[in-house]
Amino acid sequence: MSGTIEKNLEENLLERLKNRDACAFQELIDLHDHSLRTMVGRLMAFDLEMEDVIQNTWMQVWKHLPSFRNQCSIKTWITRIAITQSRNQQRSVRRWVRRLQDRWNLDSQAGIDSVRPENQEDPRWDAIHEAMQRLHYRDREILVLVFLQGNTIQELADALDEKKNTLEVRLHRAKKHLKKIIEERKPHA
Repeated sequence: MSGTIEKNLEENLLERLKNRDACAFQELIDLHDHSLRTMVGRLMAFDLEMEDVIQNTWMQVWKHLPSFRNQCSIKTWITRIAITQSRNQQRSVRRWVRRLQDRWNLDSQAGIDSVRPENQEDPRWDAIHEAMQRLHYRDREILVLVFLQGNTIQELADALDEKKNTLEVRLHRAKKHLKKIIEERKPHA
């Protein structure tokens, strides 16, 4: 019964959103902002760019609400937009960092603070965090979305409009890369 109530509430909210109701948009933000911030923080791995991605995500949601076709949940749709915005920001940051490195020969990690999870006191976090930082963005993305955000491969396939098998292969390779990086960090006896 609660599933029916939630569905009715979401449909009501969507109707108000499509009519450009600003109060409904604030309700949407209130419902999903915390989980969006958690996901984007983990995907981006730097504080400085996280707020831009979140703001751009909400701007895109507002802009494209009239074209939302209700083929997935609003949360899945927002997730898709956030992932796209994160990818765009990552590409932009990499280009900017490369230009700086080329021009002034700077270290790409200088001045960039990382986003840590709530349980940052865990002593294993440093090894995992360092390994995650060294992963290619696409590998880090799939690991964050599955293991830290708790999405299923099918949910991601729907959100990213990719084949389930493709994502399973990406996940397998990303885990393999992460394991290799962590093992390289271990002191050899």
